[in-house]
Amino acid sequence: MVCFKSALRPRTMFLQRSLALGVALFCCRAFADDAAAIGRPTKVTQVGLVEGESWPPTDPDKLLQQMKMRDASIENRILTIEERWIERIDPKAIQAQIQFSDLKFGQSNKSYPDPNSLPDAYDQPHRRLMELIVRQSEVTLKVVGDLEKCLNPEYGSINNTGYISTNVGGSLRSYSPMTGRLHIMGSSGGMLRSRRHAFEWCTGHGFAKLMYRIKSIKATEDLIVIKGDGAVFDIDIDNTTFELEIDRNMIVRRAVISVPSGRGGFNDYRVTTDGTTKFVNAPAVAQHGVSQRVLRPAGKLQRDYTKYDITFVSLSDALTDEEYSQVVEFKPKPGVQRVGM
Repeated sequence: MVCFKSALRPRTMFLQRSLALGVALFCCRAFADDAAAIGRPTKVTQVGLVEGESWPPTDPDKLLQQMKMRDASIENRILTIEERWIERIDPKAIQAQIQFSDLKFGQSNKSYPDPNSLPDAYDQPHRRLMELIVRQSEVTLKVVGDLEKCLNPEYGSINNTGYISTNVGGSLRSYSPMTGRLHIMGSSGGMLRSRRHAFEWCTGHGFAKLMYRIKSIKATEDLIVIKGDGAVFDIDIDNTTFELEIDRNMIVRRAVISVPSGRGGFNDYRVTTDGTTKFVNAPAVAQHGVSQRVLRPAGKLQRDYTKYDITFVSLSDALTDEEYSQVVEFKPKPGVQRVGM
């Protein structure tokens, strides 16, 4: 005869363990939510599976489809990054510009400080915390705050907390609560688009959604090198080429995108990434990346242009429709100064 308590003991132990696991997961999620709410980066330690059925992949169409699905699965989330750069500020040059402008417009009767009394030029570091939310063609960019201290508030400002730029609803617009200005820019979104590309590329994804086809795959022990074509901009530009180095986590480690420009030249977008952060419910991303635009005129020396230095901070769970609407909500304060259309 079987004892009733003995028969129930395995089931009871299973329920107790399940309850304990559920409580632990709830507490971890609550801690992460609290950390994000007060502006601290949430560190993700979950380890995910390597994507792909086999290594190296050999079917270009299947690989591109998989890469596009991977890009899409990172959308509809809040991607939080830290953008770093150094701003050179020269108080004497700023004052000279003010005096020249006053002279130009007939206001030279003002008194100005002695140039020798002004501070020397200095470097102002920036570490701006930003959020990127992408849902297909809809893009929203928000500034959470700058983690650096302003070295001289009289000549520089680093805090643009609350700034938002979005094309949700069809019209591109931006608003800064610090300046009180609402910019309406219609359908043109060059700056928003370039930042979206840079932030996605520097976390190792966002390339496949721009590609039409993969023409070749070359495999090494830990990387594959693919070459293909596509378009970076909204309009199709012939002969835009992609060369990507991808690791076993399907993270792009190096990229060169060459966009033809006038008279035989090219605009190159060059990207390198390092580090890996893995998730259980999302694809792995790079921890850090650098993206640079390089102009290569035909027959002339190349010139370096916009450079982005991006560090990954966190990636949210997929947003519900209600959560998405709240995150991308665009509500300028009453009485703002409207600029543009």
